[in-house]
Amino acid sequence: MKSLPTIDMDAAEAAGDEDLEEATQYLDHIRKMKIATHPEMKAAVGFAAEIKEKHAAVNAQRQKFTDPAQDIIDEANAFFSPALRSLAACEVALKAEIVDHDLRMSTRRDELLDAMSEPYNNAEDRSEMMAEADACIVPKVPGLSMRRSVEVKVADEAAALAWCVENNRFELLQLNEKAIKALAKATNGRGPDVPGVTVARTSTAAITVAKVERG
Repeated sequence: MKSLPTIDMDAAEAAGDEDLEEATQYLDHIRKMKIATHPEMKAAVGFAAEIKEKHAAVNAQRQKFTDPAQDIIDEANAFFSPALRSLAACEVALKAEIVDHDLRMSTRRDELLDAMSEPYNNAEDRSEMMAEADACIVPKVPGLSMRRSVEVKVADEAAALAWCVENNRFELLQLNEKAIKALAKATNGRGPDVPGVTVARTSTAAITVAKVERG
């Protein structure tokens, strides 16, 4: 049976402290930087590549201390993983059945309430339907929280838009934000100007160390 290897914590702490001191100096310097020219931007890219390499080196040093122990920890975790997966699957299956019951009861209650409004049902029928509908109300169960929501999927946009216009439901006619974003992207944010819509340019940066020109 394998046992966890001993980690020289004093050596790990000393190495980490040394790396932290250097990293802190880097960070203080970078926070004071303000790029004003293209050459300065190029220099900053080189500096960023240096930082990424330093990060990889520090991580490699960390792994020398932790990986031997981590391998054994992973093996121990593997012993428990099948049972944990099975128990997690049990919870998922139980929740699915609870949700299915809740939806069945809700659907049946709606059907009964709709049927009560039909003119061919007499008072006695309506009374029985009401009793059954009340019985469909899912009671509160201690420890159970139900988050009920309604999902909407537009299958025929043209038909839906026509209905909105015909029934004066103009509040349902909303701007196509996706189309506006596509237009702004195509014009690089230069227009057309849509009242009430703000367009802002954003940028992100990624450094590929192997492609950085040094010097």
